[in-house]
Amino acid sequence: MRLKVFSQEAYASSEFVRVVVVGQLVVDTRQEFKRMFETFLVNGMSHFVIDMSQCNFFDSSGVGVLLWANRTVAERGGVVKLLDVSKELAEFLHMIKLDEVFNIECSQAV
Repeated sequence: MRLKVFSQEAYASSEFVRVVVVGQLVVDTRQEFKRMFETFLVNGMSHFVIDMSQCNFFDSSGVGVLLWANRTVAERGGVVKLLDVSKELAEFLHMIKLDEVFNIECSQAV
């Protein structure tokens, strides 16, 4: 997995850090994702858009680290938005009722 990180950008009239997940978000890559988020949080950033359009595979560890990011950011008064979520990930999140936890924008109709 590679992470493309874009500087803050305007999104829905707020400042968000945009993170693009490239490749897989799985057990082997979750720590890299977590370290990157921790760096942003230490630097006072609290609003994130996670662009999933280039994520081609995820497992339960990937979902777990997204939950961690969402909870950790919310505890600091921030927000995490999942952008361009694939139909498969959106259906999976819906099936386990996490669509009620995440702010999700799908790339395709579900």
